[in-house]
Amino acid sequence: MEVNLKLKKPVLSHYPLMAQISSLSATAMTQVCANAVTRENFAKNDIVFSKGTEAKAMTFVTSGSLAYRFSAGGHDERSLLTAGQWFRELVLWMPWEHRGDMKTLVAVDLLSVDAWRFGEVLTGHPNTYFLARMHAASIWTWWVKQQQPAAEESDDEADDITDLPIPRGFNLDRCQVEESMRGASAAVAANEMKKAEEAQAQLLHWNADSS
Repeated sequence: MEVNLKLKKPVLSHYPLMAQISSLSATAMTQVCANAVTRENFAKNDIVFSKGTEAKAMTFVTSGSLAYRFSAGGHDERSLLTAGQWFRELVLWMPWEHRGDMKTLVAVDLLSVDAWRFGEVLTGHPNTYFLARMHAASIWTWWVKQQQPAAEESDDEADDITDLPIPRGFNLDRCQVEESMRGASAAVAANEMKKAEEAQAQLLHWNADSS
């Protein structure tokens, strides 16, 4: 159990809510790691999920890199995900279907938090359950606003979302990874590596009839 916690807790704590849960209740965090988190491994060029399929878990990237392809404004867009990032966080708070496709660029290691089991653990701890309910309300308010046309939003409503962290998902940069590097040469190497991975994500073939 202790080894299980030591391996999973640092990864989950990248997500602000998980760090808050850990601070409030070490017991709750231990149970989340033991009962709701599983490890997944994928080889290079594996499909992690496809558009339209049901999402059941929030997932953290512990090593490797992946490409996410989605449609935005009628255009095909692609994003790179690397260690320290996460995806599918909304599944913890609402039913969710994947809105794009994800494929590995290299062999990857992931930690996934099952949404149902995560909820079961938190309901057994009043303080973390209350925190989760507040966070869920914040997420729901944010999500509803994303679905509204910009013209319908007023200046008074813009600050309604609580101060709890809003999911950053694909917008998280690599500062947490790069801060662990030392020296100018390491920083340059990391930057060049990121550029190469981003280029690879853009050029990745998803199937025989797409580019």
